[in-house]
Amino acid sequence: MKRKFDDIETKFHRNPKKSNQNMKFQFGNYEKYYDNRNQDTRLIDFEKYSEYFLDKNCLDIGCNCGQLTVEFGNKYKVNHILGIDVDEKLIEMAKLSENEKTSFEYGNFNEFDFGNQKFDVILCLSVTKWIHLQHGDTGIKNTFEKINNLLNCGGLFVLEPQNWKSYKKKSNISEHIHDTMSKIEFFPSQFNTYLSETLGFQLIGKKHKETQLNTKFNREIYFYTKRSPIISL
Repeated sequence: MKRKFDDIETKFHRNPKKSNQNMKFQFGNYEKYYDNRNQDTRLIDFEKYSEYFLDKNCLDIGCNCGQLTVEFGNKYKVNHILGIDVDEKLIEMAKLSENEKTSFEYGNFNEFDFGNQKFDVILCLSVTKWIHLQHGDTGIKNTFEKINNLLNCGGLFVLEPQNWKSYKKKSNISEHIHDTMSKIEFFPSQFNTYLSETLGFQLIGKKHKETQLNTKFNREIYFYTKRSPIISL
């Protein structure tokens, strides 16, 4: 696949003040994320798959302040949903909304110790870009592999990836991100093939972009189930 990084105009050195401000959000940990995403229709998009959620144990990776996590748990009557985020301040905010069905933990998903815990549903919504920009191809593949290991057979994996164009917009946040992005060879357009052919997920549905909705949050959402292992006789 032809590299697409060469056409990026790097602004890190041209405007270091702006770059330093952006460093605060280099993990996608925007404090006003849900203020900006005021047309969030994802809970409606999930309704078709509600049978997967009822009385199930769920995980929300990159939960931010926990707004969608709590709303998801309440709407779909889950048994429990755990939200995890790399930003400690956001988790402190999220913990204010904890209830008997919802809890939150601070930590890096790839490094977090879940013990023997398994999940029936795993949400990974608009966070792959940030994992990818911080940890490269190996990091995002490790994320997908860990999700596969944590998900029960027959469980649902919901993925909302950012496209490559949105990566380019964040190339100036830090030198580390600029350097990591220049080495990316595993592009978002290849995620589905990797999940399906390498990890064995089955794609059962896809929410396409809304043609009439022109916002930066107008993204595709993929719904995968984890196949049961084939037992040789």
